[in-house]
Amino acid sequence: MKLRESVIMSAVLFWMSLLTSSCGGYDKIFVSFENQSDESVFIVWTFREYDKLEAVLNYSYEFNALVQKGEVYKNVTSPGSMEYSNYKNLTLYVFKLSTMSQYSFEDLVKNEIYDMKYKLSISELEAMDFKIRYTGEIVPMNQ
Repeated sequence: MKLRESVIMSAVLFWMSLLTSSCGGYDKIFVSFENQSDESVFIVWTFREYDKLEAVLNYSYEFNALVQKGEVYKNVTSPGSMEYSNYKNLTLYVFKLSTMSQYSFEDLVKNEIYDMKYKLSISELEAMDFKIRYTGEIVPMNQ
């Protein structure tokens, strides 16, 4: 009986170690977003694998925030446990308030207009110490 329990326990521990190592061992991801630009921004994010802004906006109604200039928003989080999910990347869009006032919501979505897009793997986030610093530098759209 003791041998059987020992074998079962070893198998359980083995499978648990595989699960944690394959996903980096993170239960939930917390990323801070620092707005170092000269104006307030609206951010929206997802850990799902969406390529289009429209899909991210449709899904991310709960995953968005207004971040004032100079503010650090510390609650960019994954929707649940990363350990048992297929979520491998954070996609985060940044919209300056001036951009949002210049275009209609429909135009932003239809034409994929945003000020910055981050697509970062868990290992890239880890290398950044889970901190994104947005400076407001102009970068080409749709990259």
